[in-house]
Amino acid sequence: MNEPKILAVDDLEENLFILRELINRRMPQVYIISTTDPYSVFPLASREQPDTILLDVKMPGMSGIDLCKILKADPDTSRIPIILFTAHETTPRFKAEALEAGADDFLSKPIDNAELIAKINAMLRVRNSEEQLKEMNTNLESIVREKTKQLSENERRIRILLETIPYGIYECNLELRFTLVNSAFERLTGYSRDELLELYIWD
Repeated sequence: MNEPKILAVDDLEENLFILRELINRRMPQVYIISTTDPYSVFPLASREQPDTILLDVKMPGMSGIDLCKILKADPDTSRIPIILFTAHETTPRFKAEALEAGADDFLSKPIDNAELIAKINAMLRVRNSEEQLKEMNTNLESIVREKTKQLSENERRIRILLETIPYGIYECNLELRFTLVNSAFERLTGYSRDELLELYIWD
């Protein structure tokens, strides 16, 4: 995995400063992007593709819940884990609303430092696993395409061989109905290919 990247969003710069200091001290390998403008979050997330988004719920102009819905609704950002921060206690009603919006986890302010780091690490593991799975799927698709290409080429060669060989060749299924014939077999029987494929061997 490349250097982990986190996008932190809060309308108060002092809160972002505290977050940056904490994460830099406990997770020096993490690169942090931050913004106080909720309207810049979607273009930032779409462009930077952070591994986790730390999103404050209460912001002027657009709430964290609304932002979460926007991010999860777009294919470019839908798979990015989001941790919501709230100044209120995480009541069952809030948890339900956050989960319905697509949040992956949530924290109450004042934030417990150890809990925050643990949740970030959990989200980074999820993101890393998804990236590995995505890479495996890409590799598998590439292998399937290559094997399909090889099979098509082999089939083409076999058909050329069947059509050029001077001996009559045919194939039947378990019911002894013709499923494949070559040109030499057509000439040998006097039937066309289409006619033969409608017949059984005893015909």
